[in-house]
Amino acid sequence: VYTLVGGLWADAITDTVQFLLMSVSLAVAIPIALNMVGGFGFVEALPAAHMTGTGGVSPWLILAWCCGALTVFVEPAFYQRIFAAKDERTIRNALLIGIFLWAAYDWGVTIIGMIARAAVAEHLLAADLEGRQALIAMCLLALPVGMKGLFLAGILAAAMSSVDSYSLLASGNISYDIVRPLSGGKMDDRTLIRMTRAGVFVVMLLGVAVSLAFQRIYDAWIFMASVMVAVVFVPVMGALYLKPRRICGLTASLAGLAALVVFYTLVYVNGEFNADEASYVWRIGSAEIWREYSVLFALPVSGLGFIAGQMLGRK
Repeated sequence: VYTLVGGLWADAITDTVQFLLMSVSLAVAIPIALNMVGGFGFVEALPAAHMTGTGGVSPWLILAWCCGALTVFVEPAFYQRIFAAKDERTIRNALLIGIFLWAAYDWGVTIIGMIARAAVAEHLLAADLEGRQALIAMCLLALPVGMKGLFLAGILAAAMSSVDSYSLLASGNISYDIVRPLSGGKMDDRTLIRMTRAGVFVVMLLGVAVSLAFQRIYDAWIFMASVMVAVVFVPVMGALYLKPRRICGLTASLAGLAALVVFYTLVYVNGEFNADEASYVWRIGSAEIWREYSVLFALPVSGLGFIAGQMLGRK
């Protein structure tokens, strides 16, 4: 409702409040949770792999996650906020502050997860606790009454801050990039703005429908990151830093999308579901191809599509 009424301005203001809620609640939970497990000495109760550089995870899987994180360079909300900023100095300062804020928040979430693992070893949490439930379980155990409510509000705020931003962006894509060209570019700005705000509800319903295909947020994130990086990363970077021919964007996007479809088809048809890692793995002899490797396969193909467009397209 607030995005419908206030557009990007309301989205930005409420995102600030929501980020404050989720950050404060996490910051309060960390020292209390640490005290419950006896301070930083809790690391002695963790499995040895937790204290290694890779955490016992395959280097290929880490590389795939890093490639998935390239979405930050093609994140639509990132560009939306930049183009709406007052000047370059505002953008630079916001990025520098944001880097430290998100680094601190990620550290906080990670340390809470490790504390929860130690709490399981000390029988403070259930032995069958799943990793995806660790953050909420540990914070609800540690926080006092009142702060628990603030923490739950912070979790809802974290979800809402993404939902409202992406809904506004997707609605804008439909209004400005699809409907306006189909109308011959004759629609005025006032009509487009009204259509964008009303379209927020439409894309939210579409988002709910698509979300039913995934059982976990992690699965949805992997799929979304794979699509964004494989289809959009090469064209956007090429447009920013090179002087490509017009066809390059289309060939790179189509090549990346086709590679992604082929990869997912092969993995889901030939692979098996790994219950421990909650992922699909396709085994070819001694080699293991994980579903998460999709970006490693599709991104180079998208690059080849870009090169093909540059070589074959008209100037």
